[in-house]
Amino acid sequence: MTLREKVLAKQNICGTHITMTDPSIAEMMGYIGFDFIWIDLEHAYISFEQLYSMINCAKAAGTATIVRVPQHDFTYTKKVMEMGVDGIIFPMIKDAKEAEEMINYTLYPRLATAAAAPREL
Repeated sequence: MTLREKVLAKQNICGTHITMTDPSIAEMMGYIGFDFIWIDLEHAYISFEQLYSMINCAKAAGTATIVRVPQHDFTYTKKVMEMGVDGIIFPMIKDAKEAEEMINYTLYPRLATAAAAPREL
């Protein structure tokens, strides 16, 4: 059962927080049996290369990954999402408007109506 399915089924879930840079830590935590691993990029010095390795190690152990990004940045968020994470945490959200803006960072823009409409020959 995926993390999303567990959350939707209102099951208890248990995760852990990682700030170390060694990808083998993510794999080890996954094999311990955590439902998710929260990788902190806000307060840790983890590179994109290390993050990608950590995500793959956690996946090898069958564990979901959630990443806290260090800032509200569209390009940074896209890079993290394209690594295949199961969730993103945005730091320091102050209000609903800002939360909605950050959620929109995680969605691909919709095609414009004109561009999506079939063309006549």
